[in-house]
Amino acid sequence: FELRDQIFNQENAFYNGLAKHLFSYALGRPFSFSDTNQVQEIITNVKKENNTLAAFIHAIVQSRPFITK
Repeated sequence: FELRDQIFNQENAFYNGLAKHLFSYALGRPFSFSDTNQVQEIITNVKKENNTLAAFIHAIVQSRPFITK
């Protein structure tokens, strides 16, 4: 329960970290500073879709860096 509460209290940091790691994994390269705006766009799209893992994956595979990879 403590982990859940910590995640809830630091929701933005959790989403940011998760998005960065998933994005890096999907592209097969380390996260770079130039990816920051794209990750923020992914997080915005995910929040519109009720913050589900499926929404994260969908937003990443619809991103320009993933499509042009």
